[in-house]
Amino acid sequence: MTEEPTAADDPVDIDEADEADEIGDADEIGDVDDTGDTVVYDLSEWEPDQVDTLEWALGRDGVRAVLRDRELTVRLDQEARVDHLIDHLFDDVSGVELAPVVDEGDADIGEMESLGELFVAADRLAHDAEGQVVRAQFEEAATVVDGLPLPYGFEATVWERIRTMAAWLVDELDGAEPELVEEHARTLRDLLRQFV
Repeated sequence: MTEEPTAADDPVDIDEADEADEIGDADEIGDVDDTGDTVVYDLSEWEPDQVDTLEWALGRDGVRAVLRDRELTVRLDQEARVDHLIDHLFDDVSGVELAPVVDEGDADIGEMESLGELFVAADRLAHDAEGQVVRAQFEEAATVVDGLPLPYGFEATVWERIRTMAAWLVDELDGAEPELVEEHARTLRDLLRQFV
C-alpha cells in the first residue's frame, strides 16, 4: 500500500525570483501564484499512474498546483482541500472487489467493443471538445462503460481508473474549459489505447 504524502513541516516561501523560475519550469496544474506561502507534498513513493490520477483530480477540482520531481507544491490556503482529496482519491478502488466476467464469449466481446467505442469517443473529444454531437457520443459511451462489470483479465484498479476518468470527463462537459476537456480526453484515450 502506497504511503500517503506528507506536507512539509514549515510552509515554503516562493517569493524569491530563483525559486519562481524553477516552478515556472515545472509541470503546472493551473497556476500557483509566486506570492504567499506554499506546502510541498512528497510523492516519491507513489506509482506513476497514481500521480497521474492525482494530477487529473487536482485539475478537475480547479486546485492550483505545481508538480516537479515528484514534489507537489500547492498554496497554503488549499492544503486542507488537497489533504481531503488525497485521503479519498482511491476510496473507490481500495477494498472494492468487482465481479469478474464469467462468460468469456459474447458478453466479453461486447464489453471490449464498448471500450473501443469509448476510445473512439475520447479521441474525437480530444480534437473537438465543443462539438455537441461529439460530446453526446462520449457521454453515451462513458455511461455504457460505467455500467459494465470488471472485464476478464483486467486489474480492478485499472478498470476503476478508466471508469472514474470517464465519469470525471462527463462532469467536465458541463463547465470546464474546452482545452482542459481535450487534455483529459487525450489522457483517457492514451490509457485505453493498450486495451483496444
